Amino acid sequence: VRAEAQALRVRGDLTLKNYQELSEKNREAAELRHEWRSRLAALRLLAEEGDLERLREKLAELAGDLDHTAPRTYSGNLAIDALLQSAADQAERLGVDFRCHAVVPPELPIDEGDLCTLLLNLLDNALEAASRTPGGGDVCLRIHFTQGFLSVSCENSYDGQLTRGEDGELRTTKPDPEVHGFGLRQMRLVAEKYHSILDIRHDGARFTVQTALKL
Repeated sequence: VRAEAQALRVRGDLTLKNYQELSEKNREAAELRHEWRSRLAALRLLAEEGDLERLREKLAELAGDLDHTAPRTYSGNLAIDALLQSAADQAERLGVDFRCHAVVPPELPIDEGDLCTLLLNLLDNALEAASRTPGGGDVCLRIHFTQGFLSVSCENSYDGQLTRGEDGELRTTKPDPEVHGFGLRQMRLVAEKYHSILDIRHDGARFTVQTALKL
């Protein structure tokens, strides 16, 4: 019963996080629409005045802005790209260098809830640990799908500090460990569901988590 309650709280945290990010995206979109209305009004004025040179300059500026604000495409898989875009935004806020390489098809034979549970917890833990690295941290994620296996490898820097429970299991350093510490167990359950294990390695400077899900 306690494990189920913890699982629900973790999923609730993830849902809240996604909602907050979606709300922020909506706010940014509203601001962008307002800005574009102003720019379109300026373009109409230039067109009415016949100032073609200035009109060309403004159109070139808008084209450059569109390239800059376009969402990043990492793999072509919508679910994974959304998760990676969220991680990239979080990394930017935390001042963490985020790199990823994803080679997957547009559709994967995996429950999206399981995929989100695995990647959201994995990336959240990695980014949080990297943000505490003295001198600046980094996260490197690799996702490949080949021969029916989805391999996931995430490596990040950390400050060398690890906390373990009485059972030897790693414990989170975040506040409210009863909630946040359940993420690692959730990732292990996803790995086991797809006939795999969660391989965890660390050397005092680098922390690596790997798995290969059989799909």
